Amino acid sequence: MAAEIVWFFGQSGAGKKTFIEALGRDVGLYDLVAVAPPIRIIRESIEWVESPEMPEKRKRLLDIIEAAVKAEPGTSIVVKGQDPDLINELPLHICDRLPANRHRIVFVTSKGDEVYRRWQLRRWPHERAAVDRELKGQMEHMRRLAGHDFLISGLDATGPEYRNVTLTFLEN
Repeated sequence: MAAEIVWFFGQSGAGKKTFIEALGRDVGLYDLVAVAPPIRIIRESIEWVESPEMPEKRKRLLDIIEAAVKAEPGTSIVVKGQDPDLINELPLHICDRLPANRHRIVFVTSKGDEVYRRWQLRRWPHERAAVDRELKGQMEHMRRLAGHDFLISGLDATGPEYRNVTLTFLEN
């Protein structure tokens, strides 16, 4: 059985890292995002953030993901995506490298006011309108990836309970 690569994308502060970490502890969440055990979380995708060398460093994720797929066939490989991954088209590159594997995206979203509240807790000096601009950019990337036959599902991480959502912006 071939491995599946599942990218988690969404706005900064939407809850990607929190959900992925919960997924690693709670097999009850597997069905919510349709991952099959066993799972392997690519830790580097969570750790390699917020540094000047981040975009170049994250390109090495391709080799790490490929090695994980070869070492653990039949595993769900979980990757926390970042904006530089979309800009550098890492999901498309890993598809090219591993065409026999299934490739999916879970788009993690939260209500705009909640995302802004989380940004304030992180002391990010952005105005509320930046939340909407970032979401718009993320949606454009998702539309482009959907055009490359990525299966994209939505996950609302606004409140204490996670739930699936329909991504209406992909229906246009």
